[in-house]
Amino acid sequence: MPSPGAEAFEVLGVTKSFRGRPALGPVDLVVESGEFVTLVGPSGCGKSTLLGLVAGFAGPDEGSVRAFGEPVAGPDPSRGVVFQQPRLFPWLSVAANVAFVLRSLPKATRRERVAFTRERMQDEVRALWQRTGTTVLFVTHSVDEAVYLGTRVVALSGSPGVIVLDERSKLPALEHPRADPGFAEMRERPTEVVKAAAQARNGPITS
Repeated sequence: MPSPGAEAFEVLGVTKSFRGRPALGPVDLVVESGEFVTLVGPSGCGKSTLLGLVAGFAGPDEGSVRAFGEPVAGPDPSRGVVFQQPRLFPWLSVAANVAFVLRSLPKATRRERVAFTRERMQDEVRALWQRTGTTVLFVTHSVDEAVYLGTRVVALSGSPGVIVLDERSKLPALEHPRADPGFAEMRERPTEVVKAAAQARNGPITS
């Protein structure tokens, strides 16, 4: 395992297509050892595709992917992946699964419990990373989650997906980042970028 500051993952000039349709790239991304890099963007922008390439589940059409200095040729014990599934009910989201067991409660109470559970899980992930110093590449649709967890926030846009924002954050080093004025400031630019990406993909929202 490389020392802090060394390159853990290196993605250079990577592209990926599925059934002839470009899904990603070209993408260049270097993740240093010990970083917590969050990938955020609208559905279909290539976040999971990029994660899968780093994990070794697929190979790029063009470019190169390296992990800890070695070419990625497939899955490896040095890289672990936590999937979104399984969930209690595969046809429900994580939030809906949490809300399901609370369905006898008033809607406002259910929303509060779901939000509390989500924040608590984020706190657990953040604490685990702080204890271990593990290098993390984290995929999310939530800008708030990306800003709260990431030492770097990387936003993807378009189809094929390309990196349109890569910002470093000092928030993970704070004891209570959500309460810090910098949290609202840090989320402004990623929010703008993700909204623009979603509108470019789906078209403008009209009333």
